[in-house]
Amino acid sequence: MRSSPSVQTKISNACVQKEYSLDWKGLILLNEEGISTTHLPARLRSVEVLALNVVYCGIGIRNEMGGMEFYSASLCRSSFTVKPAGITCIPRVEGHRSDACCVFADMMDYLAYLTLLEKQEVLIPACDCIIMGAISNFMDMLHECKMYAHICCFLPNTIPGRTMFLTINSLKNCEVKDFSCIYGKTICLHQYVKRR
Repeated sequence: MRSSPSVQTKISNACVQKEYSLDWKGLILLNEEGISTTHLPARLRSVEVLALNVVYCGIGIRNEMGGMEFYSASLCRSSFTVKPAGITCIPRVEGHRSDACCVFADMMDYLAYLTLLEKQEVLIPACDCIIMGAISNFMDMLHECKMYAHICCFLPNTIPGRTMFLTINSLKNCEVKDFSCIYGKTICLHQYVKRR
């Protein structure tokens, strides 16, 4: 989904003001988005972002470059990166790389996946997770995917999402599966979970 030019300006000029342990506002936001709050990653934080002199409260996860993957329903319809941009790698076991990974376009798709995993609506052995965060990070994500023998893709049901899957699927020495059929005609996993 494209954002309006005014939203794009806010996003490009955004900066993190505060981040702290997930609070009740963050938990309410997650519930409103259809995300289960039972098993959330420890890295998930409540975050305040300043964009064009307005402070937006939301949730976020730090990416590998120190930027923030941020979501606030009052600012944008999907999560975005407060610079610097980079992929976010979340290992199944801290300090240890699994032989399998799941890839997601953004943080909200990752959180939706955790919700389905908890409800046993998707049966995948526990594995590492990679969040692309922005289309500009695709090559970094692809490079990271080369380290895995099994890759599960939860990418958008769009032409760019399909192109990304086909590119990942062309990697040698790994098994790649497309899980976008779970959310069918819905554009992404987050929207699927939210509309149920």
